[in-house]
Amino acid sequence: NLSKYIPTDLKTDFNLSLSRFSIISEPSVTIGDDTWQLVLRSLRKNRQLLFDYKKSAGKNDYIQKVIFPYHIVSWRGSWYIIGQNPQKERIETYAICRMKNMEVGQSFPFPADFDVNKYVDSELGLYVDSAMHQIAVRFKNWCAPYIRERVWHRTQSIEELEDGGLILRFNSNQMETTRQWVVRWGNGALVLEPPELVYAMRSEEHTSELQSH
Repeated sequence: NLSKYIPTDLKTDFNLSLSRFSIISEPSVTIGDDTWQLVLRSLRKNRQLLFDYKKSAGKNDYIQKVIFPYHIVSWRGSWYIIGQNPQKERIETYAICRMKNMEVGQSFPFPADFDVNKYVDSELGLYVDSAMHQIAVRFKNWCAPYIRERVWHRTQSIEELEDGGLILRFNSNQMETTRQWVVRWGNGALVLEPPELVYAMRSEEHTSELQSH
């Protein structure tokens, strides 16, 4: 874990005791051993996974699902499984902690052309969307220093503005996660592109205004 945050040319000099370091991680979800065994068996043997699924943590309504499991991802303290929904012939993602009444079904052929990088962005998230977008966000001068001090995305570029602000650009297929990230900056951030994200942000602002009245 430490090696991910240490510059490459300094790793050989990092000989201090590990007791002098701490990493604060997000709270993790609870997943039973039986659930893990079934998920891993279906993944390892390329077999269908049948289960009842709760779409939202705040709801108690379960719906029956079946997927061909392709890949497991850890994100924000939870575990997710990515696979094909054979009924709708599309790639979907599910939180493993919201599965119950699981069964391992028939075998399926694992697709040789499956590329998890089309659905997962290691910097942003795993909302399933294979379409790639160029994202541009303008930050006001008061929050620009916080943007400059970090690498937010491996594809990022920064355009400095005369007023002390900046425009951050990067490529990603994670529209929903990007929207959530921009919202955290309040009125200090303005989405410039793509049009889909601009529209989503305006819709959220309109909804917030209605709720405040």
